[in-house]
Amino acid sequence: MSYVVHALGLSALWALLVGIVVLSAFLGGGVVHDFFLNRFVGSGKRPRRAELACYAAGAVCMVLGAFFLPRWAAVALLATVVVIAFLLLWNPWVPRLTMLWRHPRTRRIASVDWRWTQSRDIVLVGFVIFDTLALVFGPSMIGLAPGIEALPVTRVLWTFAAWTPAVAAVFAMVFVVRGVRECIRNDPARPSPTVVHVEDSGDERSALERIAQERGWRLRFAPQPADALDVRIRVVPPPMPPIESPPAWPLAVSARALELTELQDVLIRRDAEQRREAFFAGAELLFRHARRRSFMKGTGFWLAPHLWFIGGMSRDSDEDPDQADGVIHQLVGPVYTKVFARAVRHHVHQMMGALQIDLIYIEDGVRFESLRRILMQLFAHWDAHAPAARLEDRHLTVTGGVRSIVHE
Repeated sequence: MSYVVHALGLSALWALLVGIVVLSAFLGGGVVHDFFLNRFVGSGKRPRRAELACYAAGAVCMVLGAFFLPRWAAVALLATVVVIAFLLLWNPWVPRLTMLWRHPRTRRIASVDWRWTQSRDIVLVGFVIFDTLALVFGPSMIGLAPGIEALPVTRVLWTFAAWTPAVAAVFAMVFVVRGVRECIRNDPARPSPTVVHVEDSGDERSALERIAQERGWRLRFAPQPADALDVRIRVVPPPMPPIESPPAWPLAVSARALELTELQDVLIRRDAEQRREAFFAGAELLFRHARRRSFMKGTGFWLAPHLWFIGGMSRDSDEDPDQADGVIHQLVGPVYTKVFARAVRHHVHQMMGALQIDLIYIEDGVRFESLRRILMQLFAHWDAHAPAARLEDRHLTVTGGVRSIVHE
C-alpha cells in the first residue's frame, strides 16, 4: 500500500513539473508571438524567421543554464523577474485601463484596474512554480539528506521545470519592457503642449520664455528647424503689424503684444487647426491602404487613434485564423504611431473623451470625404460645447448620403 501511495504521489509530482514546463513555454512563447504579430502590417503570410530565432535562442539559453549554472540560479532569476514585473506594472507612468464586465446572473456592471488582474495572474503562477520547486529541491537547500530530487527522472524534470519558466520570463520581460516603454512614450492621454517656433527672437527671449511658462507652452528657437506641427511666429519690434484674415504664418508679433490673451488664443487655435489637418491627412492615408485591399469577411473598419492599447485601424472581423484571438490585432495599413504624431493623437483623445466616444466604426462604401465632414462635425461640436460636449444623434447631420449613429 505504501508503494502505491508513493508511486501515485511521485506521478502527480512529475505531472505537475511537466505542467510547469508546458505552461511556461506557452506563456513565454505567447508573449513573443504577440510581439511580432502586433508589428506585422499588410496581407499575405507573416514572416516568422525572427520569431523562430527567439524560440531557438530561448531553448539554447535553457540548456546552457541547466548545464553550467547552479540550481538556485533559476529560482533567483525567476524571482528577480517577478519583482521587476511588479515594479513595471505599478509604475505611475504606465497608461491606465479599466476593465468592465456584466455579471451573468445579477446583470450588475463591475470594473477593475487591469493592473490588478495582471498582478493576480503573476502571483498565482509564481506561487505554483515556487511551491513546486521548493517541494522538490527544498530538502537539500536546508541541509537535509537528498530525497526525491535525487531520482534521475525527477532531477531532469526539475531542471526543465526550473529553467523553462526562468528563461521564458526573461524573454517575456524583454518584450514587455519594450512594449511598455512604447506605450508610455506614445500614450495619447499624456499631455502634449503647444510648441511655438520662434524666429528672430532678439533680446526678447526671456520675455517669451516667461509667457510660455505661464501658458504651458514649449518654445523652439531658430536656427532649430520647425516641426510640422509647430506654431511659427516671427518676433518684430513694436508696434506689430495688424493680423491679416486669415493670418499669414509665421505670424509677425511683438513680445509685448504676445502677452495679450486674444493673441495667445490665435496661436492656440492655429495649433488645434494644424493637429486636426494632420489627423485628417493620416486618416486619409489609412483609408487609401484599406481601399487597396479586398476583404472576404467583415463589413467595415474600426478607427480609434485615441486609445493606447489599439495599434492601428482594423477590420471588424479577422480573416487570418492566426490573428483571430478576440483582440484587435489584424491592422489595416500602418500603425498609428507611424501615421499620427503623438500631439495629434492627444488632440483626438481630448475630443473623443469630451464627446464620450470610444470607437468609430466606418462601414464599407463610406467615402473618406464623407468621413472627413463627419469628423469636422465632431470637432465643431466639441469647440461649441466643451467641456460638457456629450454627443447625441441629433447633433449629427446626414453628410453625402451617409448617416451617423451614436450607439450606447
